[in-house]
Amino acid sequence: MEPTLSAEQLVEAIRPYYRADRDYEMQEDASPEDHRLNHFWHEVHERDGARWDVVIDAIEREHPEYRLGHITNSDPCFKVSVYDEMFESAGREVEFVTVGCMSMIAPVYTVYCVRWLSIKGVHIFSEALYEPLPPRVRRPTEVIARAIEAEFKVTRLPRELAETFIPFNVRDRDVGETNLFHALFTPDPARCVF
Repeated sequence: MEPTLSAEQLVEAIRPYYRADRDYEMQEDASPEDHRLNHFWHEVHERDGARWDVVIDAIEREHPEYRLGHITNSDPCFKVSVYDEMFESAGREVEFVTVGCMSMIAPVYTVYCVRWLSIKGVHIFSEALYEPLPPRVRRPTEVIARAIEAEFKVTRLPRELAETFIPFNVRDRDVGETNLFHALFTPDPARCVF
């Protein structure tokens, strides 16, 4: 495994793909950074998509009882989710979803969890939870981390580094509310699981 990159190195890695201004927001065409990120996403997906399937297959083989989701979307990372069993709490249905993300931009990954609340099957609230994670998701977290590291030899991005503010907008998030996590993985971690 490679050593963790510094915050400065990670900011330099994301620099080609994000802007500090919103000059292209009302334009018909996307910004050069958006075009660059889109092209890069397709290139990496083509190159490493089959290897990401190996990660998912390894998790499935080790734990066939897990309900898995291959939730890679337009975010700059590969994603997998492990869905916990729903349970009742104070009249609400609660589900924890463990999410593993491997950045396409830098050789780092993260694992976090989303707590999903519903009443009679209607979603009312979801929130992303980071380290320390709830005890009920520790096992899937370890399994996801092990599978990603085995296939890709990347390192887990420490939470302190992931929370480093960056001087760029990331989708709907403005400078001042964006951090490395948003640029490397997803700007909306609580919504990417279903």
